[in-house]
Amino acid sequence: MNRRTFSSMAALGVASISVVPSSHASSAPVSSGKELSRLLAANQAVREAHTIDGAFDAWLQITRTTFPVVQATALTVRNEPGGDPRPGTVRRIYSTVPQSYPVGGWKKLGGSDWADTVLIRREVLVASGKQALAYYFPDHELLSSLGAVTLVNVPVVSCGQVLGAFAFFCDRPLTRAAVTDELILLTSLAAPLFVAPADETRS
Repeated sequence: MNRRTFSSMAALGVASISVVPSSHASSAPVSSGKELSRLLAANQAVREAHTIDGAFDAWLQITRTTFPVVQATALTVRNEPGGDPRPGTVRRIYSTVPQSYPVGGWKKLGGSDWADTVLIRREVLVASGKQALAYYFPDHELLSSLGAVTLVNVPVVSCGQVLGAFAFFCDRPLTRAAVTDELILLTSLAAPLFVAPADETRS
């Protein structure tokens, strides 16, 4: 069983029990029929898309029905061989704003408060308002120009390993409570997209 297949099965396992760790979200289970329908639709979108971008697009369309996402990007992460064992080198693999945040290129973010929160501690980061955006993101002015009032970063974790993270641009003030169990589960279902072959056709 390859890593991609295993990640997909692990994600489905998470969805099937409808519970996430308390360190990531509240302990309330996903229980409504609408929530389950969205999870199943997101899983189908990832399974049946012909390209990575197509899967991300379909997945995001479903996610937008439950979370106020204006724009989004996704980063994959790697460790440098023989270097710092902590994750921190990232590459953008998906973007709804490619003119401002294009796909490609590896960038070192290890050692930053953002990396420590999202990649090391594997915590959801909610940066809401100009002060919080400026603290975590050197490009906060660009983020604001794209309509981001809040930036929500959700790590993508499988088998205890951080595969990457989503960045959700939101056009309203939000708190950590806005990141629901359902959003965490939807994020988990996208895990296979972060381990797809690098040379796979994107469009």
